[in-house]
Amino acid sequence: LHAYLRIRQLSLLLPFPFIEQSLKAVYLSYARSAKFATSEIHWPTLTFLGNCIVELYGLDHVSGYQHGFVYIRQLALHLRAAISKKDAGSLRVVYCWQFIHCLKLWGAVLSSAVSEVGGHDVNGQVNESELKGLVYPYTEVVYGTLRLLPTTRYLPLRFHCVRMLQQLASCTESYIPTSTILLDVLSLKELSLKPKRPPKKSKAIPQVLRLQSTLKLPKTDALRSMEQLEGCLTEVFRLLNREIDLYRYSPAFPELAILITVRLRKFAKETKVGKWRTYAKSTIDICTQQTEQIMTLRANLTETPAQINKLEFCLPSSGKGGGPRTMRERHANSIDKEKRLENPDYHKNSHAIVAPKEQEQTKKALFSESSKTARKEKGVISKKQIEEETDSSGMEGDDNMDEDETDGIVNDKQKDSKSKLKGKVVPSKKKKQRTKKTKTTPISADEAMKEEDEVQDGVDWSDSDDE
Repeated sequence: LHAYLRIRQLSLLLPFPFIEQSLKAVYLSYARSAKFATSEIHWPTLTFLGNCIVELYGLDHVSGYQHGFVYIRQLALHLRAAISKKDAGSLRVVYCWQFIHCLKLWGAVLSSAVSEVGGHDVNGQVNESELKGLVYPYTEVVYGTLRLLPTTRYLPLRFHCVRMLQQLASCTESYIPTSTILLDVLSLKELSLKPKRPPKKSKAIPQVLRLQSTLKLPKTDALRSMEQLEGCLTEVFRLLNREIDLYRYSPAFPELAILITVRLRKFAKETKVGKWRTYAKSTIDICTQQTEQIMTLRANLTETPAQINKLEFCLPSSGKGGGPRTMRERHANSIDKEKRLENPDYHKNSHAIVAPKEQEQTKKALFSESSKTARKEKGVISKKQIEEETDSSGMEGDDNMDEDETDGIVNDKQKDSKSKLKGKVVPSKKKKQRTKKTKTTPISADEAMKEEDEVQDGVDWSDSDDE
């Protein structure tokens, strides 16, 4: 933080060439750090660095435009190489976390710079940022990225790109269509197949699909498990409703809603899952209701379509409650609602936020064979109690009790039994108890990094701008 504050202070005080060097240095540092930010552990630091870069590029939009042009063009060159060659190495350069993080950074820079500038100049024209000229090439790079390999396995990456485009559209108040990309997911053949379920004898705990920290689905049986289908279709309807909310006050909304309603009605007839049918019908009702309102407002307009130069031309004036919010405020409100209501770390039994890794560790500690045999050796529980725990392991209730609490209860019982047996001779039973020892080999940090970075070689960033 102190280093960033000093860089910002020097960029404002020192003469012109210094800000050019600082903008170049901070972006290259971000690009190199993004190569290793493949898990959620490193994302807070990378997000903080990205926010600092966004503020630095907002100090001088002219210099920011020059550097943005060079580095967005660099991303476009990598994308062009992947399209022309279509080999594993070039595809790996684009479909990695480093490339996606850099796209997200430039989307944040453009969104912040365009939304900061406002008002009118002396001639009555709207003040526009110099960085607004990079919105179109950036959009084309994002479109090319999500269409590079349109397979089922890379659905999470497409969702990341759709979120970038919706953020940019909300801040620039421009129409960037993403509904066709989302509706194409409903035409996948995997949705019509019966999902594969894990075998009954398997003791593996089903893991929830976290799309925010995922770029691709497993190579085998992609989108075949119930968890993957649930996560991907929920994300499709969430993003689709967000786009409807963005363009709800556009005069062209009825024409946009036709494509959505027709495809969703077909999907509602084909699907056999009641939950997805309910999602489709609720989205259709929203489109129908908003279409009727826009058609009523459009019938009373005196302007011709050529005279309408604003996307939200049908936005009502603010009333007593503050009136409808702008596109940017509606988008920010939907993001906050998503984080507040659908937080994947929310533990329903304890009503607290628990990390997914901690949940897996507690479940393994409670239900694994090694922990049960170890407790049996100590004389803590009997065989009947072990069988009752295994039978009721899938039920909610007292199974979520911490190990510390159970140890305290058992210790109290042992004390009571010892106090009763004082003064009595207890015959000793010399029987060998056969115990199953489970070997646990700890995974080193190097092996974990190798497992995560199998396909994520990333882009080789250099200090030169020749690329």
